[in-house]
Amino acid sequence: MKINKFPSWVIVVVCLFIGLATSFKAKQNIENLEHQLWLNSAEPDSHAFLTKATQLLNPKVNLLTQFSSIISAQPQLQAAQYDELAQASLKNHSQLDEVSLGYYLIDSQRLSHKWSFGTANAFQQNDALKAELLNLYRLSKSHQGQVILQPKQAPNNKPQSLIAAINFEHQTNEYFLFSVIDTAAINFALNHLHKPNKLAFNLTLTNKTKPILNWDFNQFTTTNLLTEKSLTIIPNYHWHLQTQVLSNYNHGPNLAKANKVFAAGIIFSCLIACLIGFLAWLRHLANEQTAQTELKLEALHAQLNTCLDNFKRSAKQAVYSQLAPKAISTIPPYVSNVIKICSSLEEKGINLKRNIKDKKATLGQIVAYIDNSVLTTRRSAENMIKAGESLYNLDHIKQDLEQDSIRQVHLQTHIEALIATYKPAHKNVNFIMTVGQDLMVETYPGSLTHLLTILLNNSLEHGFKNRTDNVLMVEASFNKRKGLINIRVEDNGLGIDAEILQAIDDNTDHPQLVGIGLALAKQLAEEKFNGTFNIKSKIDRYTRITLNFPQQVNAPTKEATQQTENAPTDNQESSSSPKGEALSAE
Repeated sequence: MKINKFPSWVIVVVCLFIGLATSFKAKQNIENLEHQLWLNSAEPDSHAFLTKATQLLNPKVNLLTQFSSIISAQPQLQAAQYDELAQASLKNHSQLDEVSLGYYLIDSQRLSHKWSFGTANAFQQNDALKAELLNLYRLSKSHQGQVILQPKQAPNNKPQSLIAAINFEHQTNEYFLFSVIDTAAINFALNHLHKPNKLAFNLTLTNKTKPILNWDFNQFTTTNLLTEKSLTIIPNYHWHLQTQVLSNYNHGPNLAKANKVFAAGIIFSCLIACLIGFLAWLRHLANEQTAQTELKLEALHAQLNTCLDNFKRSAKQAVYSQLAPKAISTIPPYVSNVIKICSSLEEKGINLKRNIKDKKATLGQIVAYIDNSVLTTRRSAENMIKAGESLYNLDHIKQDLEQDSIRQVHLQTHIEALIATYKPAHKNVNFIMTVGQDLMVETYPGSLTHLLTILLNNSLEHGFKNRTDNVLMVEASFNKRKGLINIRVEDNGLGIDAEILQAIDDNTDHPQLVGIGLALAKQLAEEKFNGTFNIKSKIDRYTRITLNFPQQVNAPTKEATQQTENAPTDNQESSSSPKGEALSAE
């Protein structure tokens, strides 16, 4: 039981393997998708965390830009007035937990202290802080009018602070303003925010060249990394956030769907394999039935061929059965005439003998008796010869039909003998035969007799029904250029309808086509004689059947085996036969 030259079990195993591999791949893809969806579910919390970090830092940086605007607008304010503004900012902004500002006027590249508030006062009391402040001024001078951020490490390893500074010019004066930002408060607020989220973060404050702050929350690693986000605070400074989703976040990725898909894929693969096995089994049954049917068809075909061979043999015997009565019917008249002549001669001999005994016979009577005896004997001999010829022709035809082995046939004698059997029964038909005296053919004589008998019977029994002035012409010639024997049988009978001619040519059924005579003749001409068979006919005018076959039945032909030779034109037929005009005349 095989399908496409492969055993069915191989196909089933391959289908199972493909199904399992596809199911496993689908499971992996769904797991990856669910894992990605699980990671993406942390996107809002990640965005909220970054937004909160920005909200905590921006007010402290914006405070510096606000005071720089105030100083630019009112540089003549006193220190007490600046203190009031700082305290008012602390009260009015809930995001500010402290204010630490320092204000310097630049005089000949020297920092001239004007005002400070909060922890910024320490920069006036500590020489190390003054040096750090001077370095910060030099850095801010290279970024004129822009806020810069620098880290500040507090003593005793306290949490890192951040210094924001700005250098700007107004009118003819140059100013330097800085603010100390307590990052510990920001770190505390962010830790408090992310605790229930079961997320780990890495938050980095960077400029274009290096990181300024770097905080890890909840033991951050690069496993299950969700995404990296960046948010700009001020020009050239931005937060960079990396988010890690912990395994217990939102109960982890939903892998149940992937397992269900994998199980469904396995079940579906098994069903497909079972279906293929079932189809293979059905195909096996169909193949067995087909094999049995083919055996039956072969047996029927053999029986059909046997029946066809038997039919052909029966058809030959039918030819003899048809010709024998016609040939034998001519013998009794010949024999009867001989008996009558002998009786008359015997009676005259007895009378002559009596006259001689009585001496009444004269010399003239004796001479007349002798002359009459010679004449009657001659007539008797002619009748006996004709009867013998009929018997000989009939016996010869019988032997040819029974043996039908290839031999040399004198075509004129063969056709004459055949026509002679028909003439006594068809005295109202004018038989015209035109066959060369030296025309010899090496062929099957019995099949040739069978073929010609079919053609003659077609004209005599169908073409001349209820008609007079009947002419039947048989013509045979040899085409040396093509090496073909050409036999034409033509009558001036009723003709054949075009539809019937087409049915004979196509070997198909037709309501008016009874019997298989012409169809069998066409088959004999093409298969037995390796020739062609052509019929042309016009209603109430003529029927012309043309045969072309090799002079030697097994010899290759030059053109007849490649295409059917067209029948001669009416003018050519008229010139080849003196009676051609009579056959085609209306």
